[in-house]
Amino acid sequence: MSSLSVELSSLQQSDYSDVNTIYKAVIEECRIFLSKKAIRDEELHDTLKLESFEHYVDNQSSFVALVDNKQIVGFILTKEIDWINNQSKTLWLEFIGVSPNYRRNSIGLKLLEEAKKYALDHYLDFLYMTLNIDNEPSKNLPIKADFTVRDWRIAHLAIEN
Repeated sequence: MSSLSVELSSLQQSDYSDVNTIYKAVIEECRIFLSKKAIRDEELHDTLKLESFEHYVDNQSSFVALVDNKQIVGFILTKEIDWINNQSKTLWLEFIGVSPNYRRNSIGLKLLEEAKKYALDHYLDFLYMTLNIDNEPSKNLPIKADFTVRDWRIAHLAIEN
């Protein structure tokens, strides 16, 4: 574990620029990786649309990770959904991004733990996410957070209320 002091905070409208910068870096890394495998993914958006971001802010279930009490170095975008895969009251984890300069400091794990806490506090039954199977850290993160991983594509966690 790192000694880096990380604070977690609810996603705010004022976080858009910093979150979008990290989002763009993560998407660019993904594109580079896919191009090396001669794969093109048309679903990757170059930027996080403001309307989408506002949706995550309004849901109040997404979080940012800050260092020095001000610099955003990571985020998790989530939303509550009524059901998925025959499971009710689920927190869907849509995107986790950590600034390349701050990776390997357990920031992604801390963001997942905050999402788990949110689910517990709001009486949700499950957390659910899909995985990038070509990204080892992406695959290992949910395991570290006690998720069950199926076929290296889907991870879920039952919440005990």
